[in-house]
Amino acid sequence: MNLFLTVFPHILLVIGDDGIVVVPYGLEQEEPFFVQADQPLGEDDIVDFIDRYPCARLTLLADTLAQDFRSETLPPMGFSDRKKVLARRLALAFPSARLRAHLPFRKERNRFLLIGLHESNALFAWADRLQDRFPRIALLPVEGARLLQALTVDTSEPWRMMISRQKSGGFRQIVTLKGSLIFTRLTPPPADGTSLNEFALIARDIKATLEYLTRLGLRDPHDLSILILTATTDHNRSFLHALPVKTVRIMSPFDAAQRLRFPFSPERHCPFADLVFAASLLTRIRPTLCLMLPSVRSKWLSTLSRKIGLYVACFCLFLVSATALWRAGDLAAIVYRTQKEALLLSQNRHTLKRIQEQASPVTEPLGRLRLALERRHIYERPAPMPWRGLRLLTRASDEELIDLTGLTWSVNADASKETIALTLRLPTPEASLSDKRSETVETFTRLAHAIAEKLPDYTLTKLKPPYPAQPDETIQQETSLTTAPVGELSLQRTLP
Repeated sequence: MNLFLTVFPHILLVIGDDGIVVVPYGLEQEEPFFVQADQPLGEDDIVDFIDRYPCARLTLLADTLAQDFRSETLPPMGFSDRKKVLARRLALAFPSARLRAHLPFRKERNRFLLIGLHESNALFAWADRLQDRFPRIALLPVEGARLLQALTVDTSEPWRMMISRQKSGGFRQIVTLKGSLIFTRLTPPPADGTSLNEFALIARDIKATLEYLTRLGLRDPHDLSILILTATTDHNRSFLHALPVKTVRIMSPFDAAQRLRFPFSPERHCPFADLVFAASLLTRIRPTLCLMLPSVRSKWLSTLSRKIGLYVACFCLFLVSATALWRAGDLAAIVYRTQKEALLLSQNRHTLKRIQEQASPVTEPLGRLRLALERRHIYERPAPMPWRGLRLLTRASDEELIDLTGLTWSVNADASKETIALTLRLPTPEASLSDKRSETVETFTRLAHAIAEKLPDYTLTKLKPPYPAQPDETIQQETSLTTAPVGELSLQRTLP
Protein backbone atom coordinates (compact mmCIF):
# COMPACT_ATOMS: atom_id res chain seq x y z
CA MET A 1 0.00 0.00 0.00
CA ASN A 2 1.35 3.39 -1.00
CA LEU A 3 2.07 5.58 2.04
CA PHE A 4 1.48 8.72 -0.03
CA LEU A 5 -2.15 7.72 -0.60
CA THR A 6 -2.84 7.03 3.07
CA VAL A 7 -2.06 10.65 3.96
CA PHE A 8 -4.51 12.28 1.52
CA PRO A 9 -8.17 11.14 1.61
CA HIS A 10 -9.76 10.00 -1.61
CA ILE A 11 -13.31 9.45 -2.90
CA LEU A 12 -13.86 7.17 -5.89
CA LEU A 13 -17.13 6.90 -7.82
CA VAL A 14 -17.55 3.74 -9.92
CA ILE A 15 -20.11 5.03 -12.41
CA GLY A 16 -22.13 2.52 -14.41
CA ASP A 17 -25.40 2.46 -16.30
CA ASP A 18 -27.20 0.71 -13.41
CA GLY A 19 -25.87 2.83 -10.56
CA ILE A 20 -22.90 4.26 -8.73
CA VAL A 21 -20.62 2.67 -6.15
CA VAL A 22 -19.12 5.29 -3.79
CA VAL A 23 -15.79 4.16 -2.34
CA PRO A 24 -14.21 6.40 0.36
CA TYR A 25 -10.54 5.84 1.09
CA GLY A 26 -8.59 7.36 3.97
CA LEU A 27 -11.77 8.63 5.63
CA GLU A 28 -12.44 7.25 9.09
CA GLN A 29 -15.76 5.53 9.84
CA GLU A 30 -16.91 5.70 6.22
CA GLU A 31 -17.92 2.59 4.28
CA PRO A 32 -18.60 2.07 0.56
CA PHE A 33 -22.22 2.27 -0.53
CA PHE A 34 -24.24 1.78 -3.72
CA VAL A 35 -26.83 4.08 -5.23
CA GLN A 36 -29.06 2.83 -8.05
CA ALA A 37 -29.52 4.94 -11.13
CA ASP A 38 -33.31 5.22 -10.72
CA GLN A 39 -33.17 6.15 -7.02
CA PRO A 40 -34.79 9.61 -6.62
CA LEU A 41 -32.60 11.09 -3.89
CA GLY A 42 -29.50 9.00 -4.49
CA GLU A 43 -27.57 11.62 -6.46
CA ASP A 44 -28.15 14.28 -3.80
CA ASP A 45 -26.90 11.88 -1.14
CA ILE A 46 -23.70 11.36 -3.11
CA VAL A 47 -23.17 15.11 -3.55
CA ASP A 48 -23.78 15.74 0.16
CA PHE A 49 -21.30 13.01 1.04
CA ILE A 50 -18.64 14.52 -1.23
CA ASP A 51 -19.26 18.04 0.12
CA ARG A 52 -18.57 16.83 3.66
CA TYR A 53 -14.96 16.22 2.68
CA PRO A 54 -13.78 19.24 0.66
CA CYS A 55 -10.10 18.25 0.91
CA ALA A 56 -10.57 14.74 -0.45
CA ARG A 57 -9.44 13.98 -4.00
CA LEU A 58 -12.19 12.91 -6.38
CA THR A 59 -11.88 10.31 -9.15
CA LEU A 60 -14.60 9.06 -11.49
CA LEU A 61 -14.13 5.46 -12.68
CA ALA A 62 -16.24 4.94 -15.81
CA ASP A 63 -17.83 1.50 -16.32
CA THR A 64 -20.50 2.62 -18.78
CA LEU A 65 -21.58 1.25 -22.12
CA ALA A 66 -20.88 4.44 -24.10
CA GLN A 67 -17.14 3.75 -24.44
CA ASP A 68 -15.53 2.89 -27.74
CA PHE A 69 -12.07 1.36 -28.17
CA ARG A 70 -10.20 0.80 -31.41
CA SER A 71 -6.70 -0.49 -32.13
CA GLU A 72 -4.63 1.39 -34.73
CA THR A 73 -1.12 0.81 -36.06
CA LEU A 74 0.77 3.87 -37.33
CA PRO A 75 3.80 3.95 -39.64
CA PRO A 76 7.13 5.07 -38.13
CA MET A 77 7.23 8.86 -37.76
CA GLY A 78 8.42 11.63 -35.47
CA PHE A 79 6.84 12.60 -32.20
CA SER A 80 5.17 15.81 -33.46
CA ASP A 81 3.86 14.11 -36.60
CA ARG A 82 2.59 11.16 -34.58
CA LYS A 83 0.64 13.51 -32.32
CA LYS A 84 -1.05 15.17 -35.29
CA VAL A 85 -1.85 11.86 -36.98
CA LEU A 86 -3.35 10.47 -33.77
CA ALA A 87 -5.55 13.56 -33.42
CA ARG A 88 -6.84 13.06 -36.98
CA ARG A 89 -7.41 9.34 -36.46
CA LEU A 90 -9.35 10.02 -33.25
CA ALA A 91 -11.52 12.62 -34.98
CA LEU A 92 -12.28 10.21 -37.84
CA ALA A 93 -12.89 7.22 -35.58
CA PHE A 94 -15.11 9.01 -33.04
CA PRO A 95 -16.58 12.15 -34.65
CA SER A 96 -19.42 12.49 -32.10
CA ALA A 97 -17.34 11.72 -28.98
CA ARG A 98 -17.13 14.40 -26.31
CA LEU A 99 -13.82 13.16 -24.92
CA ARG A 100 -11.10 11.40 -26.91
CA ALA A 101 -7.80 9.86 -25.81
CA HIS A 102 -5.18 7.37 -26.93
CA LEU A 103 -3.04 4.85 -25.10
CA PRO A 104 0.14 3.27 -26.51
CA PHE A 105 0.66 -0.48 -26.37
CA ARG A 106 3.36 -1.59 -23.98
CA LYS A 107 5.43 -3.79 -26.28
CA GLU A 108 4.44 -2.37 -29.69
CA ARG A 109 5.83 1.07 -30.29
CA ASN A 110 3.67 2.13 -33.24
CA ARG A 111 0.39 0.59 -32.07
CA PHE A 112 -2.15 2.65 -30.15
CA LEU A 113 -5.54 2.14 -28.54
CA LEU A 114 -7.95 4.90 -29.59
CA ILE A 115 -10.64 5.76 -27.02
CA GLY A 116 -13.84 7.74 -27.41
CA LEU A 117 -16.43 8.65 -24.74
CA HIS A 118 -19.83 9.74 -26.09
CA GLU A 119 -22.16 12.40 -24.79
CA SER A 120 -24.76 9.87 -23.67
CA ASN A 121 -22.32 8.56 -21.11
CA ALA A 122 -23.58 9.01 -17.53
CA LEU A 123 -20.03 9.93 -16.62
CA PHE A 124 -20.28 13.43 -18.09
CA ALA A 125 -23.33 14.35 -16.02
CA TRP A 126 -21.31 13.75 -12.86
CA ALA A 127 -18.18 15.41 -14.27
CA ASP A 128 -20.17 18.57 -15.03
CA ARG A 129 -21.93 18.54 -11.69
CA LEU A 130 -18.72 18.10 -9.69
CA GLN A 131 -16.44 20.27 -11.84
CA ASP A 132 -15.63 22.56 -8.89
CA ARG A 133 -13.83 19.59 -7.28
CA PHE A 134 -11.72 19.02 -10.43
CA PRO A 135 -12.55 15.31 -10.77
CA ARG A 136 -10.14 13.00 -12.56
CA ILE A 137 -11.64 10.51 -15.01
CA ALA A 138 -10.38 6.94 -15.28
CA LEU A 139 -11.70 4.09 -17.40
CA LEU A 140 -12.44 0.73 -15.78
CA PRO A 141 -11.38 -1.37 -18.82
CA VAL A 142 -7.99 0.38 -18.95
CA GLU A 143 -7.40 -0.02 -15.21
CA GLY A 144 -8.69 -3.60 -15.38
CA ALA A 145 -5.87 -4.49 -17.80
CA ARG A 146 -3.36 -3.86 -15.01
CA LEU A 147 -5.50 -5.83 -12.58
CA LEU A 148 -5.58 -8.77 -14.97
CA GLN A 149 -1.81 -8.54 -15.34
CA ALA A 150 -1.42 -8.76 -11.54
CA LEU A 151 -3.80 -11.71 -11.17
CA THR A 152 -2.29 -13.78 -13.99
CA VAL A 153 -0.28 -16.81 -12.91
CA ASP A 154 1.55 -17.48 -16.19
CA THR A 155 3.01 -14.15 -17.35
CA SER A 156 4.16 -15.67 -20.66
CA GLU A 157 0.60 -15.95 -21.97
CA PRO A 158 0.08 -13.25 -24.64
CA TRP A 159 -3.75 -13.44 -24.82
CA ARG A 160 -5.75 -13.09 -21.60
CA MET A 161 -9.35 -12.41 -20.75
CA MET A 162 -11.00 -11.37 -17.48
CA ILE A 163 -14.76 -11.45 -16.89
CA SER A 164 -16.18 -9.77 -13.80
CA ARG A 165 -19.65 -8.90 -12.64
CA GLN A 166 -20.09 -5.23 -11.75
CA LYS A 167 -22.88 -4.03 -9.52
CA SER A 168 -22.84 -0.72 -11.36
CA GLY A 169 -23.23 -2.16 -14.87
CA GLY A 170 -23.17 -5.88 -15.59
CA PHE A 171 -20.61 -8.34 -16.94
CA ARG A 172 -17.39 -6.67 -18.04
CA GLN A 173 -15.00 -8.44 -20.41
CA ILE A 174 -11.40 -7.24 -20.63
CA VAL A 175 -9.04 -8.79 -23.19
CA THR A 176 -5.33 -7.97 -23.23
CA LEU A 177 -2.54 -8.74 -25.67
CA LYS A 178 0.93 -8.77 -24.12
CA GLY A 179 -0.38 -6.81 -21.15
CA SER A 180 -2.14 -4.07 -23.18
CA LEU A 181 -5.89 -3.64 -23.53
CA ILE A 182 -7.10 -4.64 -26.98
CA PHE A 183 -10.81 -5.37 -26.51
CA THR A 184 -13.56 -4.80 -23.93
CA ARG A 185 -17.25 -5.56 -23.78
CA LEU A 186 -20.12 -4.89 -21.36
CA THR A 187 -23.20 -7.12 -21.22
CA PRO A 188 -26.22 -6.85 -18.89
CA PRO A 189 -26.61 -9.32 -16.00
CA PRO A 190 -29.13 -12.21 -16.15
CA ALA A 191 -32.70 -11.33 -15.34
CA ASP A 192 -33.28 -14.02 -12.71
CA GLY A 193 -29.78 -13.93 -11.20
CA THR A 194 -29.40 -17.74 -10.95
CA SER A 195 -25.95 -19.30 -11.18
CA LEU A 196 -26.94 -21.52 -14.12
CA ASN A 197 -28.05 -18.59 -16.20
CA GLU A 198 -24.94 -16.67 -15.14
CA PHE A 199 -22.50 -19.35 -16.38
CA ALA A 200 -24.54 -19.84 -19.54
CA LEU A 201 -24.45 -16.13 -20.22
CA ILE A 202 -20.73 -16.00 -19.59
CA ALA A 203 -20.11 -18.93 -21.96
CA ARG A 204 -22.24 -17.32 -24.64
CA ASP A 205 -20.38 -14.00 -24.31
CA ILE A 206 -17.02 -15.77 -24.52
CA LYS A 207 -18.00 -17.51 -27.75
CA ALA A 208 -19.14 -14.23 -29.28
CA THR A 209 -15.91 -12.57 -28.21
CA LEU A 210 -13.78 -15.37 -29.72
CA GLU A 211 -15.28 -14.69 -33.14
CA TYR A 212 -14.36 -11.03 -32.84
CA LEU A 213 -10.86 -11.67 -31.49
CA THR A 214 -9.96 -13.58 -34.64
CA ARG A 215 -10.19 -10.26 -36.47
CA LEU A 216 -7.74 -8.73 -33.98
CA GLY A 217 -5.07 -11.39 -34.48
CA LEU A 218 -6.07 -14.37 -32.32
CA ARG A 219 -5.23 -17.30 -34.59
CA ASP A 220 -5.91 -20.16 -32.19
CA PRO A 221 -8.52 -19.90 -29.37
CA HIS A 222 -6.36 -22.27 -27.33
CA ASP A 223 -3.90 -19.38 -26.87
CA LEU A 224 -6.46 -17.55 -24.73
CA SER A 225 -6.52 -17.86 -20.92
CA ILE A 226 -9.68 -16.78 -19.08
CA LEU A 227 -10.10 -15.53 -15.51
CA ILE A 228 -13.64 -15.21 -14.11
CA LEU A 229 -14.20 -13.12 -10.98
CA THR A 230 -17.32 -14.56 -9.34
CA ALA A 231 -18.32 -15.89 -5.92
CA THR A 232 -20.96 -18.39 -7.01
CA THR A 233 -21.06 -21.73 -5.19
CA ASP A 234 -22.74 -23.66 -8.01
CA HIS A 235 -20.50 -26.49 -9.29
CA ASN A 236 -22.41 -26.87 -12.59
CA ARG A 237 -19.69 -25.49 -14.89
CA SER A 238 -20.35 -27.60 -17.96
CA PHE A 239 -20.89 -24.47 -20.01
CA LEU A 240 -17.31 -23.41 -19.33
CA HIS A 241 -15.70 -26.80 -19.88
CA ALA A 242 -16.95 -26.87 -23.44
CA LEU A 243 -15.13 -23.65 -24.35
CA PRO A 244 -12.24 -24.11 -26.86
CA VAL A 245 -9.72 -22.09 -24.79
CA LYS A 246 -6.46 -22.82 -23.02
CA THR A 247 -7.53 -22.45 -19.38
CA VAL A 248 -10.51 -21.17 -17.40
CA ARG A 249 -9.90 -20.03 -13.83
CA ILE A 250 -12.58 -18.95 -11.38
CA MET A 251 -11.67 -16.66 -8.48
CA SER A 252 -13.89 -14.79 -6.06
CA PRO A 253 -13.47 -10.98 -5.77
CA PHE A 254 -12.61 -11.46 -2.08
CA ASP A 255 -9.76 -13.87 -2.92
CA ALA A 256 -8.49 -11.51 -5.61
CA ALA A 257 -8.33 -8.60 -3.17
CA GLN A 258 -6.65 -10.72 -0.52
CA ARG A 259 -4.11 -12.07 -2.97
CA LEU A 260 -3.09 -8.56 -4.06
CA ARG A 261 -3.13 -7.34 -0.42
CA PHE A 262 -5.52 -4.49 -1.01
CA PRO A 263 -6.44 -2.35 2.03
CA PHE A 264 -10.12 -3.26 1.66
CA SER A 265 -12.08 -5.96 -0.13
CA PRO A 266 -15.69 -7.02 -0.76
CA GLU A 267 -17.50 -9.52 1.41
CA ARG A 268 -16.35 -13.13 1.18
CA HIS A 269 -19.41 -14.32 -0.80
CA CYS A 270 -20.04 -11.06 -2.67
CA PRO A 271 -20.26 -11.73 -6.47
CA PHE A 272 -19.48 -8.12 -7.47
CA ALA A 273 -15.96 -6.94 -8.26
CA ASP A 274 -16.48 -3.16 -8.13
CA LEU A 275 -14.43 -2.82 -4.94
CA VAL A 276 -11.59 -4.87 -6.41
CA PHE A 277 -11.24 -2.42 -9.32
CA ALA A 278 -11.59 0.50 -6.93
CA ALA A 279 -8.88 -0.84 -4.61
CA SER A 280 -6.59 -1.49 -7.57
CA LEU A 281 -6.90 2.15 -8.63
CA LEU A 282 -6.75 3.73 -5.17
CA THR A 283 -3.53 1.97 -4.22
CA ARG A 284 -1.69 3.70 -7.09
CA ILE A 285 -0.59 7.30 -7.26
CA ARG A 286 -2.33 7.99 -10.56
CA PRO A 287 -4.48 6.05 -13.04
CA THR A 288 -3.02 4.42 -16.11
CA LEU A 289 -4.97 6.89 -18.26
CA CYS A 290 -5.90 10.07 -16.38
CA LEU A 291 -8.51 12.16 -18.23
CA MET A 292 -10.22 15.44 -17.47
CA LEU A 293 -12.78 17.59 -19.25
CA PRO A 294 -11.15 20.48 -21.19
CA SER A 295 -13.09 23.14 -19.25
CA VAL A 296 -12.23 21.49 -15.95
CA ARG A 297 -8.59 21.09 -16.96
CA SER A 298 -8.20 24.78 -17.84
CA LYS A 299 -9.77 25.82 -14.53
CA TRP A 300 -7.62 23.30 -12.66
CA LEU A 301 -4.43 24.56 -14.33
CA SER A 302 -5.34 28.14 -13.42
CA THR A 303 -5.93 27.16 -9.80
CA LEU A 304 -2.76 25.09 -9.77
CA SER A 305 -0.70 27.99 -11.14
CA ARG A 306 -1.99 30.24 -8.34
CA LYS A 307 -1.17 27.62 -5.75
CA ILE A 308 2.27 27.10 -7.22
CA GLY A 309 2.80 30.88 -7.18
CA LEU A 310 1.79 30.98 -3.54
CA TYR A 311 4.09 28.06 -2.74
CA VAL A 312 6.97 29.74 -4.60
CA ALA A 313 6.34 32.99 -2.71
CA CYS A 314 6.27 31.12 0.59
CA PHE A 315 9.45 29.29 -0.34
CA CYS A 316 11.18 32.55 -1.27
CA LEU A 317 10.03 34.10 2.02
CA PHE A 318 11.35 31.07 3.86
CA LEU A 319 14.64 31.28 1.96
CA VAL A 320 15.01 34.99 2.77
CA SER A 321 14.14 34.34 6.41
CA ALA A 322 16.60 31.47 6.60
CA THR A 323 19.32 33.64 5.03
CA ALA A 324 18.56 36.46 7.47
CA LEU A 325 18.67 34.07 10.40
CA TRP A 326 21.93 32.65 9.13
CA ARG A 327 23.40 36.15 8.83
CA ALA A 328 22.02 37.00 12.24
CA GLY A 329 23.67 33.89 13.59
CA ASP A 330 27.00 35.00 12.12
CA LEU A 331 26.53 38.49 13.59
CA ALA A 332 25.66 37.01 16.96
CA ALA A 333 28.78 34.84 16.78
CA ILE A 334 30.91 37.91 15.99
CA VAL A 335 29.35 39.89 18.85
CA TYR A 336 29.85 36.96 21.20
CA ARG A 337 33.47 36.56 20.11
CA THR A 338 34.09 40.32 20.56
CA GLN A 339 32.53 40.31 24.00
CA LYS A 340 34.56 37.26 24.92
CA GLU A 341 37.77 38.93 23.74
CA ALA A 342 36.87 42.14 25.65
CA LEU A 343 36.18 40.09 28.77
CA LEU A 344 39.47 38.24 28.36
CA LEU A 345 41.32 41.54 27.86
CA SER A 346 39.69 42.95 31.00
CA GLN A 347 40.68 39.86 32.94
CA ASN A 348 44.27 40.14 31.66
CA ARG A 349 44.39 43.80 32.66
CA HIS A 350 43.06 42.96 36.09
CA THR A 351 45.59 40.14 36.40
CA LEU A 352 48.42 42.45 35.26
CA LYS A 353 47.34 45.12 37.71
CA ARG A 354 47.20 42.59 40.52
CA ILE A 355 50.68 41.26 39.61
CA GLN A 356 52.01 44.80 39.48
CA GLU A 357 50.51 45.55 42.87
CA GLN A 358 52.07 42.40 44.26
CA ALA A 359 55.48 43.25 42.71
CA SER A 360 55.37 46.96 43.55
CA PRO A 361 57.48 46.57 46.80
CA VAL A 362 60.30 45.32 44.57
CA THR A 363 59.80 47.20 41.31
CA GLU A 364 59.39 50.70 42.77
CA PRO A 365 62.83 50.76 44.51
CA LEU A 366 64.37 49.29 41.38
CA GLY A 367 62.77 52.04 39.30
CA ARG A 368 64.10 54.73 41.58
CA LEU A 369 67.55 53.13 41.47
CA ARG A 370 67.45 53.06 37.66
CA LEU A 371 66.58 56.78 37.53
CA ALA A 372 69.40 57.56 39.97
CA LEU A 373 71.91 55.62 37.88
CA GLU A 374 70.83 57.45 34.76
CA ARG A 375 71.25 60.79 36.44
CA ARG A 376 74.66 59.78 37.76
CA HIS A 377 75.70 58.74 34.28
CA ILE A 378 74.67 62.13 33.00
CA TYR A 379 76.83 63.90 35.60
CA GLU A 380 79.78 61.53 35.20
CA ARG A 381 79.95 62.07 31.41
CA PRO A 382 80.52 65.80 30.85
CA ALA A 383 78.80 67.45 27.95
CA PRO A 384 81.06 68.41 25.02
CA MET A 385 82.30 72.01 25.11
CA PRO A 386 84.02 74.14 22.42
CA TRP A 387 86.63 75.65 24.74
CA ARG A 388 89.50 73.33 23.91
CA GLY A 389 89.18 73.79 20.17
CA LEU A 390 88.80 77.53 20.49
CA ARG A 391 91.81 77.74 22.75
CA LEU A 392 94.01 75.88 20.25
CA LEU A 393 92.62 77.97 17.43
CA THR A 394 93.52 81.15 19.35
CA ARG A 395 97.14 79.95 19.71
CA ALA A 396 97.29 79.37 15.96
CA SER A 397 95.91 82.84 15.24
CA ASP A 398 98.56 84.41 17.50
CA GLU A 399 101.39 83.02 15.38
CA GLU A 400 99.67 83.59 12.01
CA LEU A 401 97.61 86.52 10.98
CA ILE A 402 94.21 84.92 10.61
CA ASP A 403 91.21 87.10 9.94
CA LEU A 404 88.13 85.07 11.02
CA THR A 405 84.83 86.34 9.68
CA GLY A 406 82.75 83.35 10.79
CA LEU A 407 82.95 80.43 13.28
CA THR A 408 80.39 77.68 13.93
CA TRP A 409 80.71 74.92 16.54
CA SER A 410 78.38 71.88 16.54
CA VAL A 411 78.06 68.36 17.91
CA ASN A 412 76.26 65.45 16.25
CA ALA A 413 73.18 63.77 17.75
CA ASP A 414 74.98 61.10 19.78
CA ALA A 415 77.66 63.57 21.01
CA SER A 416 80.48 61.57 19.46
CA LYS A 417 81.89 64.20 17.10
CA GLU A 418 82.39 67.96 17.21
CA THR A 419 82.70 70.14 14.13
CA ILE A 420 84.25 73.63 13.82
CA ALA A 421 83.46 75.51 10.60
CA LEU A 422 85.77 78.50 9.89
CA THR A 423 85.42 81.32 7.37
CA LEU A 424 88.76 83.11 6.66
CA ARG A 425 89.19 86.44 4.91
CA LEU A 426 92.56 86.60 3.16
CA PRO A 427 94.62 89.78 2.51
CA THR A 428 94.61 91.25 -1.00
CA PRO A 429 98.19 91.23 -2.51
CA GLU A 430 99.41 94.10 -4.71
CA ALA A 431 100.36 92.37 -8.00
CA SER A 432 98.88 91.41 -11.33
CA LEU A 433 95.65 89.46 -11.50
CA SER A 434 97.20 86.05 -12.00
CA ASP A 435 99.87 86.70 -9.37
CA LYS A 436 97.26 87.88 -6.92
CA ARG A 437 95.35 84.72 -7.43
CA SER A 438 98.36 82.47 -6.92
CA GLU A 439 99.54 84.37 -3.90
CA THR A 440 96.10 84.26 -2.30
CA VAL A 441 95.83 80.50 -2.81
CA GLU A 442 99.28 80.00 -1.30
CA THR A 443 98.34 82.11 1.71
CA PHE A 444 95.12 80.08 2.20
CA THR A 445 97.06 76.82 1.98
CA ARG A 446 99.71 78.02 4.44
CA LEU A 447 97.10 79.10 6.96
CA ALA A 448 95.32 75.77 6.66
CA HIS A 449 98.58 73.90 7.36
CA ALA A 450 99.29 76.12 10.35
CA ILE A 451 95.88 75.49 11.81
CA ALA A 452 96.21 71.71 11.24
CA GLU A 453 99.56 71.71 13.08
CA LYS A 454 98.14 73.51 16.08
CA LEU A 455 95.07 71.26 16.21
CA PRO A 456 96.50 67.77 15.60
CA ASP A 457 93.42 66.00 17.04
CA TYR A 458 91.20 67.54 14.38
CA THR A 459 90.73 66.52 10.79
CA LEU A 460 90.90 69.51 8.47
CA THR A 461 88.83 69.75 5.34
CA LYS A 462 88.85 72.55 2.81
CA LEU A 463 85.23 73.28 2.13
CA LYS A 464 85.60 76.30 -0.16
CA PRO A 465 88.81 77.66 -1.66
CA PRO A 466 89.18 81.46 -2.10
CA TYR A 467 88.65 81.09 -5.88
CA PRO A 468 86.29 78.85 -7.86
CA ALA A 469 89.27 77.35 -9.75
CA GLN A 470 92.79 76.25 -8.90
CA PRO A 471 95.81 78.22 -10.15
CA ASP A 472 96.64 75.72 -12.90
CA GLU A 473 93.11 75.71 -14.32
CA THR A 474 91.80 77.96 -17.11
CA ILE A 475 89.55 80.88 -16.14
CA GLN A 476 87.10 81.90 -18.87
CA GLN A 477 86.84 85.56 -17.79
CA GLU A 478 89.42 87.63 -15.91
CA THR A 479 88.02 90.03 -13.38
CA SER A 480 89.73 92.38 -10.96
CA LEU A 481 89.80 91.59 -7.26
CA THR A 482 87.65 94.41 -5.89
CA THR A 483 86.95 92.57 -2.60
CA ALA A 484 89.06 90.46 -0.28
CA PRO A 485 88.95 86.72 -1.06
CA VAL A 486 87.23 84.33 1.43
CA GLY A 487 87.93 80.67 2.16
CA GLU A 488 86.13 78.08 4.30
CA LEU A 489 87.60 75.25 6.41
CA SER A 490 86.10 72.45 8.51
CA LEU A 491 87.63 70.82 11.58
CA GLN A 492 86.25 67.55 13.00
CA ARG A 493 87.26 65.61 16.10
CA THR A 494 85.98 62.40 17.67
CA LEU A 495 85.00 63.04 21.28
CA PRO A 496 86.21 60.64 23.98
